[in-house]
Amino acid sequence: MSKRSFWRMSIVACALTLGGCGGLLPRPQTNRVVMHDFGPAPRYHALVSSPVTAWVTSVPWLAGTQIDYRLLYEDPTAVHSYADNRWLAPPAQLLEARLHARLGGIAPLASGARMRLVVTILRFGQDFSSPDHALAHIELEARLMSLTSNAVIARHITDIAVPCAPDAGGAVKGLSRAARRAVDDLAAFVSAQAKDRG
Repeated sequence: MSKRSFWRMSIVACALTLGGCGGLLPRPQTNRVVMHDFGPAPRYHALVSSPVTAWVTSVPWLAGTQIDYRLLYEDPTAVHSYADNRWLAPPAQLLEARLHARLGGIAPLASGARMRLVVTILRFGQDFSSPDHALAHIELEARLMSLTSNAVIARHITDIAVPCAPDAGGAVKGLSRAARRAVDDLAAFVSAQAKDRG
């Protein structure tokens, strides 16, 4: 065997050996975005005394699926988003589904509905007062409107902040708890208005 053939065979053998060992080397992890909703829906006792339908929207900067947070202790005007976590749908859609279940209206216009609850999400995110302390914060503006006259019957502000873990998981769990409290608060508002007008 000539020297040239020997070196060629050696190079091929080394290449095959390195290629075979490639499977043993750690592969770079691919980032996987985790999608979240508010979790399993509670068993609500729907309001049936005065049928109402709900419509939820948000200010434009909360119309996406990002999970936002602010570092109030460092730069309170800067809004950040978690890179690997997202809402399954915009918060307005998630909240609207819960309100429909709570208020007894499944379709966009519930059968027999006499009032419409129009809700605007003004704030929906996680606030850090320090690196180790965070709150899940939801602020809503609600208007209860007559479906016949389109007049505003009553207005209501819901502002809820609950402690949460200072990370993405804490934001999801905290905002889900805050959303449930917000739905209960809005249901109480609607119920009180319906009773006053009953």
